[in-house]
Amino acid sequence: MIALPVIAIPIGDAAGIGPEIAVKAAADARVRARCRPVLVGDAGAVGRAAALCGVDPAGLEIVTPADAALTGDVRPGVADGAVGRATLAAARAAVEMAMAGK
Repeated sequence: MIALPVIAIPIGDAAGIGPEIAVKAAADARVRARCRPVLVGDAGAVGRAAALCGVDPAGLEIVTPADAALTGDVRPGVADGAVGRATLAAARAAVEMAMAGK
């Protein structure tokens, strides 16, 4: 069996629609038939998005870099510096994973 390529998907802004879009993409059977999607970002944000989308989070592969983990409440639609820093950290980690071939 040929191993599918790993595709890192940063979840985007945890206070926006990025996590829902990322979860839907990672859970889509058509995507999974072509690659192994790995969501990169705060696991709590992924869990909330999965619940909103009716997706079982147990079926999702999630990588949470230490500097992308959120410790406070995320308020949907509200700009927040900590969320912005976590968004950048997740995007940076996804690029680093790709550059390292992980």
